[in-house]
Amino acid sequence: MAQQDRQQDTDQDKHPKHDKGVALLNLILQSQTWVHRRVDALRLDSEGTTRRHVSIDMTAPGEFMIAGSEGRFILPLAVLEKGVKRRLDATQGGKSISVLGREDNGALAIAMLESALVFLLDLEGDSVTVARSHLTKVVYSAGSNDADTSLAAYKAWFESTKGSVPGDRQKMLDITNSVIEQLAHNFLLFVELDCELLDTRTIVKYALNQEAPQVHRRGYKLVRFDYQIPDFGFAASQHVEIEVPAGLMVSSLEIIEAGPDDIVTNTDFDASASGQRLGHVALNPSQRFYKGRASVEVVPAEQGLFVFTKLAVVSIAVMVVLAQLVRMYNEDILGPKAEIPSPSASILLIGPALLFSWMSRNQEHNLVVELLSPLRRVLALCALVLLGTAVLAAIPVTPPVWWGGWFVIGLLTAAAVFGLIKFDQGDELPKRLARAFRRS
Repeated sequence: MAQQDRQQDTDQDKHPKHDKGVALLNLILQSQTWVHRRVDALRLDSEGTTRRHVSIDMTAPGEFMIAGSEGRFILPLAVLEKGVKRRLDATQGGKSISVLGREDNGALAIAMLESALVFLLDLEGDSVTVARSHLTKVVYSAGSNDADTSLAAYKAWFESTKGSVPGDRQKMLDITNSVIEQLAHNFLLFVELDCELLDTRTIVKYALNQEAPQVHRRGYKLVRFDYQIPDFGFAASQHVEIEVPAGLMVSSLEIIEAGPDDIVTNTDFDASASGQRLGHVALNPSQRFYKGRASVEVVPAEQGLFVFTKLAVVSIAVMVVLAQLVRMYNEDILGPKAEIPSPSASILLIGPALLFSWMSRNQEHNLVVELLSPLRRVLALCALVLLGTAVLAAIPVTPPVWWGGWFVIGLLTAAAVFGLIKFDQGDELPKRLARAFRRS
């Protein structure tokens, strides 16, 4: 009998001490007390996918437990952008865990926001119903236009309702409204965990496919993109990792914390002169609802296609110069039995085949395409030079065609050399040319 009483007391301890809205509000506002460390890793796979892996080191507080299905509780893990999530999965201890769907996510978020507004604005009766209606439209909005329209309607209602608010509540209202604005374009990710994990330190992971990052600045040897972290202050310690495909290197990675009016409040920087495939930065967020973003610069690996292109351009430029010498001084260079055109010139066609073998025929990440396409254009020019040389050396043509062909080959060679220099020097090339022109 005593054992049954103790079991009942234990079961009662596992039941929520607050309603779901209040419990969730406390979990969100105090997330830095129970989320100790979060590692947000963006993997740019060579197959073309961009996958986000998030690892959360946490201790789920039993004080604010939200009851889920039998023997489980519900916990918010992140704020994600609205839209279809591809290959979303969550695990704990290597085992898959349940992820709540859109309707359940939205219902919990509405309950949380409604609880906050009822307390802060002293709402009752019809005012609660109206508030719930506005919150429902904001939380379940689909698309940017719908979100902006719903948010504008909520703000108009809020301004007409709030009246005079004591100073101690105004800060909480500002935080609540910032959460509402965030949930207009994003949603809360909830998972279910076993109740045995309450008040126990554990690691939960989730992963999903992301849209490829949008490059906002492109050099000839550099691409730069930003990676937004909408719930930057969710954890007491925020880590960010960026891994790029083979053939590319992360030359610099910076995590930036921004407060009100987007004023930068804190940063961490990781850079390497030679570059590395994996960049890592970390910050302790100053405030729970400050924004965060990572700024990434990616360059080609020195030992890959870049080096090969340098060798190809130099070799072909030397070959073209020597070919011109042979054309002009053939009697002094070629033996008495040499023939032009020569049937052995078809050997030169091996060169274009080798160069085009570097052109990828498999699916690639768009970042690889963005960064390496100038080098591939240079290799294409080199292949055309070899092909044109082989044609002129193998096929008898009239003198005008002969001279015209070599003129085109010379232009293609010059274009390949200039393309390589422009890629290598990037934004510095116009500055150096301008300085050289001024000195002359």
